[in-house]
Amino acid sequence: MRNLSLKFKTILFSAVFLFVSFTIMAIVSVTAIINLSHKITKEAGVPIAKRAASLVNPERFLELARTLNEKDKYYEDLRIELFKLKTATNCKYLYTMVPKSGTTYIYVVDGSCDPSDTENFSPLGTEEDIESYGEAPFKTMREGTIESSGLQRQDEWGWTSSVYAPIKNSDGSIIGIVGADFDATSIMGTIFKSIGLSIVIAIILLALLIAVLSVTTSKIFGRVKNISIHVTDIASG
Repeated sequence: MRNLSLKFKTILFSAVFLFVSFTIMAIVSVTAIINLSHKITKEAGVPIAKRAASLVNPERFLELARTLNEKDKYYEDLRIELFKLKTATNCKYLYTMVPKSGTTYIYVVDGSCDPSDTENFSPLGTEEDIESYGEAPFKTMREGTIESSGLQRQDEWGWTSSVYAPIKNSDGSIIGIVGADFDATSIMGTIFKSIGLSIVIAIILLALLIAVLSVTTSKIFGRVKNISIHVTDIASG
């Protein structure tokens, strides 16, 4: 019974050790993928967001944000400029916003696509709670710095990685933000595949380890048992 208990403990310890090792390896691998994708997105997104912010005329932008007048010629002019920039780059969405209250922001000019694309286009004055966007857009609005969100799951837009740049008026006050969103669906697909593959490999190796250990320990503890019996016989005379 003692041999059986020791055998079970040996197998259990080895299985747990292997499971923990593979878990750590999987976490390190996934973290590396996430960090690399964040770095690549940020490096690609910062110049796009800065360029988009430079296209904005602060005074006319403020007036447009105040009136929300779609017939204002500046609205269509800026939309076309942003759309050209978006088309020439690999970002999925390119837009401008101003805060309304709390985490609710208002879309001013959306250069992501043609207005006829009602599924992806956000008309002037559209309100949205951007709490799910993470801290990055709020920090940009608050501190005037260019920020990257990393991978974010947004209810309406799916997996994205975004870069935000401030829109400043002539005296340096922050009046809005530019957002450049990159599609992160393929990145998340890679991450989920890595996790799934790691789990499958860990299960297979655990099963093989348990099988090998069961056979090996049975032989070892069988010999120990035989030796123990012989020793007992000798001790008993």
